[in-house]
Amino acid sequence: MTGEIRWVRYGPEALQALRGVVAEAKADDAMAPVTVLVPNNIAGIVARRFLAHGLGPDRRGIAAIRFTTLRHIAEQLAAPTFAGASRRPATSAVTAAAVRACLDTDPGTFAPVAAHPATARALARSHRALRDVDPEALPHLVRVSSLTADVVRLHQATRDRLIDGFYDTTDLLHTATNLLGSGAASTDELGTLVLYLPQDLDRAETWMLRALAAAAPGLHVVAALTATERPDAAVVAAVAAVTATQDRDTDRAHDGDREPHTPAREEPTAHRVLTASDADDEVRCAVREVVAALREHPAHRLAVLYANVSPYARLLHEHLAAAGITVNGAGVRPVAERATARLLLGLLENARTGFRRGDVMRTLGEVPLTTFTGARVSVARFERVSREAGVIGGEDWQAKLEAYVERQEHEAATTDYESSRAHARRNVEAGEQLLTFVTDLQRSLDDAARTSTWHALGRAMLDLLDAVLTEDRRRRLPLEEQYALGVVERVLTGLTALDTQGLAPSLLGLEEVLGVELESALPRVGRFGEGVLVAPLSQAVGLDLDEVWVVGLSEDLYPGRLHEDSLLPERVRAASAGQLPSTRTTLDTKHRQLLAAFDTAPRVTASFPRGDLRRSSERLPSRWLLPSLRALSGNPNLAATRWADGVGASQAWLHSSPSFAASVLDTDEPSTRQEWAMRAASATHDLEDDAVAAARELQRARESNEFTRFDGNLTGSEGLTDFATGERLVSPTSLERYAICPHAWFVQRMLHVEPVESPEEAIEINALDVGNIVHESFDQLVTEATERGELPGYGQPWSDAQRRRLQEIGAATADRFESEGLTGHPRLWPVARLRLLTTLDRMVTDDNEWRRGSAPGWSPASWPSASTAPSRSASTFRMPGASPSTVPPTRSTRPATEPSSSRTSRPAAPARSAA
Repeated sequence: MTGEIRWVRYGPEALQALRGVVAEAKADDAMAPVTVLVPNNIAGIVARRFLAHGLGPDRRGIAAIRFTTLRHIAEQLAAPTFAGASRRPATSAVTAAAVRACLDTDPGTFAPVAAHPATARALARSHRALRDVDPEALPHLVRVSSLTADVVRLHQATRDRLIDGFYDTTDLLHTATNLLGSGAASTDELGTLVLYLPQDLDRAETWMLRALAAAAPGLHVVAALTATERPDAAVVAAVAAVTATQDRDTDRAHDGDREPHTPAREEPTAHRVLTASDADDEVRCAVREVVAALREHPAHRLAVLYANVSPYARLLHEHLAAAGITVNGAGVRPVAERATARLLLGLLENARTGFRRGDVMRTLGEVPLTTFTGARVSVARFERVSREAGVIGGEDWQAKLEAYVERQEHEAATTDYESSRAHARRNVEAGEQLLTFVTDLQRSLDDAARTSTWHALGRAMLDLLDAVLTEDRRRRLPLEEQYALGVVERVLTGLTALDTQGLAPSLLGLEEVLGVELESALPRVGRFGEGVLVAPLSQAVGLDLDEVWVVGLSEDLYPGRLHEDSLLPERVRAASAGQLPSTRTTLDTKHRQLLAAFDTAPRVTASFPRGDLRRSSERLPSRWLLPSLRALSGNPNLAATRWADGVGASQAWLHSSPSFAASVLDTDEPSTRQEWAMRAASATHDLEDDAVAAARELQRARESNEFTRFDGNLTGSEGLTDFATGERLVSPTSLERYAICPHAWFVQRMLHVEPVESPEEAIEINALDVGNIVHESFDQLVTEATERGELPGYGQPWSDAQRRRLQEIGAATADRFESEGLTGHPRLWPVARLRLLTTLDRMVTDDNEWRRGSAPGWSPASWPSASTAPSRSASTFRMPGASPSTVPPTRSTRPATEPSSSRTSRPAAPARSAA
């Protein structure tokens, strides 16, 4: 039975209407039960606190009233039925695991991307959407395309996996509807039902609302309108669900008790408009106005609503915190973005992608970790060692780290300098520690992947976290990270529920389950009613405030670009005959929420940024802000692209911030300590801040005509070498580099900071390493030939055996460089290797041609042995008919048997000889 229907505006008028309905229900009995169905929990809290002031001047306080949602009522009515059948709630983790199992069994069209977690997440969203479609309508969707056919098939397979042991929200609503229709469920304890501010309802919610209206002794409606047809369509449809009797199979309305009456009203608009240069400046201006408003209103009567999460959510929390203002509202960072959650998700991703070096180092840097033996993980040392070893991923960890340790041990045993030996020994220790840690990490994840149950998999991951994140380090984490770690551990412990499905556990499935659970875990900031409310526009329905700021109302942010669902596009929704809502409904919902926000307070300021400094682009006001601009300016034809021309900057209702610097200098209400300091500095007050004083000195010096230390004049500066004294030599190359770029010279020569070359970024072997391979190969060939007395004399060519020996030496040298990770991508290296060996052979041919036509010249009388490198000994040469001559030594190469320890060595090329 349907009671009274009241059409109102959002905000205070809706609350007054609700008070009137409840007062009538309790007119004869103050303890008569009343249940108010609210659109969300925030609206319920606002209504409860409003009614707590009393139902009238002589009726203070309230009792026996309950605020809940339609889905909670369904759970109350239907949960005992599912409990008796041993069916449990299908949580997001359960659904994600079921989708993964179906995708692994028969991926169909999704085979090329089946292993990616994003595929399973998208299919899970499609599954939830298709749950509201009748089974009889699904064949119509299958005929749309082969992609849709596979989406529907996977949806049905997921449903079949879950139906015996689990239930979801749609099951609850359908079961509750059937119980109400059959009389098996009683609504007596609910008392008088009040549907307060209904919003978008899906089909399952609509049928349950009809069943409640038919079963309850009285159902009253308080519905709000915005006086705009499309945004109000969902509200009118929800009211129609309780005022008309409809056929469940056709969804076509028949004559009911009465049609919903929608009185004519004016569209709500903002009372002021604020515009700023960009989003950051916009938030700063809003915070200054909040600070000023706190002198007149308590904090809980103020709210800042943002149109888009990025970048406004974090900006608002940061700037309000800097102003010392307590806030409450939706959390800014989900648990998935916390370092402890990223650690576990990163480890699972490393196992899936083959332990790529960059990914491993990024994961290890999330939180302070220990090795499996309890030693501290030094990410900086591990990164340097793995980079010098040439590790890219996969099997490189074992092979290249072992080769690196061997090279460093050789360096420690043969170098002449103690500092070099100590450095090499430290590298050996770090290399062995990294190799052991990565090996243990891979073994732990491999053991976890081989577990046979979800419970064992969760236990294995908990043990892994305990091993690398000790209790002592956990206590040192920030409170937010400790909370995130607790959520992660609860999710891992709760994996036991997945064993009842008969789903095989896997690391990929665990990664997807964790991603779904942690992404949806968004801890709330503060307590509602304590401090200024900072929330998205979606929470505007049901609010009652004194002053509101709505930020981010530019066209590209709100409504933004409408993106079609790739798995359930518009043509699929059209084929469902209305059972799947159109993508357009999301725009109508956003529009309704904005208009509701304009009605929540007697003073509403709407703001938008004029540009995006990060992208160097301009922004226009939202199409939904235009009615406010037109009404306030008195120009009904004002266009979004010409809004600045039709609005004078001196208007009282418009506040325009030219820039952050200008607004800080002009405002009468600096909001943060930083802004007060900037105002004081601009007035030339001494801030007694060393950093500011140094900045001012730098600015004055750079603007002057004098040659100061900030321009490069370091005369008299302490701690710098004076090259003019001759005590320290400087090479011409160093002076040349200084003349080219003094800053680069300072960074490299003074600070010893060198460019980092990551092995995974090397596509091909560089020219320096090609030259080193060629040089070392010829050096070893000439050295061997000299020691054996087989070096060709004047006019004699290299023998075929020596040519083959050079190919063997070149191949071995190339293999050694490959083991050191210096040869680039493995797909390109075989071609480069063949080209390099061909070059060696061609060089022998060219040298033979030179020998055949050359005149008598130099011939080596002695050749420095490779074992003496780097040697200070000179090479002795003899001219025909002359005494031997000595040539000063050059930079010698390392011995052929010694592995290279640096990519920057430049050994001298072997001398050409002629007898």
